[in-house]
Amino acid sequence: MRDVESGSSKGFAFINFASFEASDVALEAMNGQFLCNRPITCSYAFKKDTKGERHGTAAERLLASQNPMSRDLGFLIIWV
Repeated sequence: MRDVESGSSKGFAFINFASFEASDVALEAMNGQFLCNRPITCSYAFKKDTKGERHGTAAERLLASQNPMSRDLGFLIIWV
């Protein structure tokens, strides 16, 4: 994400994945790694209107994972 006025990086990104499993693997693999000598902190994006609930309840995640047309299911924030 970039600042609209300055164009400089805000230091975080939202990343979409093709499946929940892919987002789980990426979070596990990338959290704690370094990019340009800065630690990467990965976490799931949370809905603003809930109390820390990841995108998709367990039931929603199951239904979406069974739908072959589903895309961009997992959301991950990476802080650098």
